Amino acid sequence: MSVPTPRMSRPSHGVIPAPPRASRMTLASFAIILLFATLALPIAGTAGEVRSGGSVTIAPSVTIADDLYIAAGTVELQGPVGGDASIVAGTATVGGTIEGSVNILAGRARIPGDVGGSLRVAGGGVEISGAIGGDLVVAGGRVTVLGRSSIGGDVIVTGGSVEIVGRIAGDVRGSAIDMSIGGDVRGRVDVETSRFAVTPTARIAGTVDYASATSGAISTGATIGGAVTRAETTPWSGGGWLEQSSGRLLRTLWALIAGAGIVAVAPRVADAIARNGRGVLPAFGVGLLALVAAPVAAIALAITQVGLPSGVILVTLFLIALYLAQVFAGLTIGRFILPRSWDDGSRGYNLLAMTLGVILIGLTSFIPIPFVSAAIAAVVTLWGLGAAAMLLGQLGPRSPSGSLVS
Repeated sequence: MSVPTPRMSRPSHGVIPAPPRASRMTLASFAIILLFATLALPIAGTAGEVRSGGSVTIAPSVTIADDLYIAAGTVELQGPVGGDASIVAGTATVGGTIEGSVNILAGRARIPGDVGGSLRVAGGGVEISGAIGGDLVVAGGRVTVLGRSSIGGDVIVTGGSVEIVGRIAGDVRGSAIDMSIGGDVRGRVDVETSRFAVTPTARIAGTVDYASATSGAISTGATIGGAVTRAETTPWSGGGWLEQSSGRLLRTLWALIAGAGIVAVAPRVADAIARNGRGVLPAFGVGLLALVAAPVAAIALAITQVGLPSGVILVTLFLIALYLAQVFAGLTIGRFILPRSWDDGSRGYNLLAMTLGVILIGLTSFIPIPFVSAAIAAVVTLWGLGAAAMLLGQLGPRSPSGSLVS
């Protein structure tokens, strides 16, 4: 005998919006992050396949006919893709053949595969060894374009340490702390750097223009078709508004990369931190307490020989938490923005909330009123730090659903 399912009555005052599928929220997050990346990086239909999880692997035998969107802690893309590929990950490897363009936000990115269109990548470490049909637009802490790679267009780069040894059909432009060129550049070189080097293996068809406080190490064995010109810069000469804006946007991009990695690898932790942050005043108070107590505890441990390693670990974790505080606060801010009925605890929901919140926090750095952006940054840091620190008091039994019991 079947029992009829009771029907829930709808509220008469309005209709509660149905939560979108997690894949749709993930796709929306990609669209927002990539739109934001067009502002931070110098780069000019959303149907496709969406993959997410702690680790996503697409084997060489798997073919993706359309566009591909991936959000995960670790990504191994070895199969062919018929459209564009967009990846947000902690670690990403693209070894397959991509017919369209590739967009990557990752802590570490390796691209040994071939890309028919342009490659746009932002990451802590970026290594390129494949063939890129279009432009290469890259921002990273360490960027390496290996000798077996080829770029069909221009290379536009912003990084800490940049080494270019591959074949470049167009120009090389950008800025870096350390810049070394040892490849075959068919166009010209126009860069700003603290330390500039052209190695004996370099073949540059056009001119070489570089701005630096010191003279570059230009090897006599290098072949340069045009003139070499240096524009002197001074350590105290600040950049213009455009350069300052680019730096702020890139810092927000790094936060988005870190946040996407946290959501992909530890979605329950991200969900718990976001819920802790809903209590703004308690989280702020705990954050203020952690800001004072953590350094004191680290010093107390460090003065004892036995506790020195623990003190070093505590300081390291504390500094990481300070940086990630904007991500933790962003998770909560995004939840305040999104309808509560959308909250299904999925990676897609948390990724969308984090994306909206972190971008909103990043935009506050452009407020022209003195000290306002600094004050907001301080509040956000204490708020996010406290939301994360509150997890320490919630470690213990778990509910049947697997979430932390508060």
